[in-house]
Amino acid sequence: MRYLSTLIAFLICTIAYSQNDSVGASKSESALLWSITSQGSEDTSYLFGTMHMIEKEYFIFPASLDSLVANSQTLVMELPGIPNPYEMIQYVMLTEGSLFDYFNEQQEDTIINWVTENTPYNESMFRTVFDKMKPFALLQLTTLMNLHGETKSYEEDFNQIALKNKVKVVGLETVAEQMKIFDGFTNEEMTEMVMSTFRNPEETDSIFQLMQETYFKQDIDALYEMVHIEGGSFEEKENEFLIDSNKIWIPKIKEHMKKGEIFIAVGAAHLGGPDGVIQLLEKESFILTPIRL
Repeated sequence: MRYLSTLIAFLICTIAYSQNDSVGASKSESALLWSITSQGSEDTSYLFGTMHMIEKEYFIFPASLDSLVANSQTLVMELPGIPNPYEMIQYVMLTEGSLFDYFNEQQEDTIINWVTENTPYNESMFRTVFDKMKPFALLQLTTLMNLHGETKSYEEDFNQIALKNKVKVVGLETVAEQMKIFDGFTNEEMTEMVMSTFRNPEETDSIFQLMQETYFKQDIDALYEMVHIEGGSFEEKENEFLIDSNKIWIPKIKEHMKKGEIFIAVGAAHLGGPDGVIQLLEKESFILTPIRL
């Protein structure tokens, strides 16, 4: 439950990818790390695109990243540090009814078969544990099962570096604000989103692997194209999650930069595209320079 942004991006990507058979060509110089400067200031801040859940082999973390975070005045992430699981449980539990009320008998059988074949749960355990959870919990489960081997978290590492070096840590939004996107789905839309991950688990897994490979290439524009949706019933959700968030973040980022040099770490899908953080900052007269890792 610590990885809401990647989960949401992955789910949108899973839906969108069937509508876009190819990843668009990169429109800008490709990098995960960007320096941010402005005329009239000697400060240099940095912007880095993360993938909140990632397998170790795709994790890019040279010593230079450690140094940049340690020497910044403020670490700015999507969330202020690592959320407390007890704080987050309220967003996962149903206030009434059962998880299984969302699904018909055939859908329920599909879910049970997948769970018993791919997780440590037998049917009885699964029903007991998940009965009072929202369908979002199933999406979390399937996303976690798409991770193979050892995993890493940029946010956890950045947070530890900040704590060790007494760097202030702030967030651009709250857990409640990130979870709000799920409240915007109708029951039918949420059911369809869940079932799309169970009907073809091999395709779901391959999409997640492609996201990691694209990230490892540091191709932020290709990541944006994977997540971006042209038309369709989920376009509004993409706008809310990516574009609207980016626009809300810019004034907050500018305010933090007024107080000194900062290190910004947000999901890489937020960086690219015409309404990505990079271009929005450039529109505010900041100079952004790519740094290949």
